[in-house]
Amino acid sequence: MRDRALVLICAILFGIAARYPFVGVYVWSWLGLMNPHRLTYGFAHDLPLNMIIAVLTIGAAMVSRERNKFQFDGFSMSIFTFAIWISITTLAAPSPEFTDPLW
Repeated sequence: MRDRALVLICAILFGIAARYPFVGVYVWSWLGLMNPHRLTYGFAHDLPLNMIIAVLTIGAAMVSRERNKFQFDGFSMSIFTFAIWISITTLAAPSPEFTDPLW
């Protein structure tokens, strides 16, 4: 029963996300943080719902008529700098047996 309810909710949200890509970002965050599919015991337990919404959101954003130009401001610069810092510290980790699967 939980499986059917979750798949129905996700199907409705996926349909909305196909029209409005920002909803896809919200759904992706919800699925990534809460992991509701792990609370099911049937077929929905192993469904890649997060990957489905990610691909759907990227596709919907590409075909959307609303074009938002990327703004390179202080916030985006800090996110970019943080991503570089994470990559450097992962490569320079003292335990290479834990970082090998990451790269």
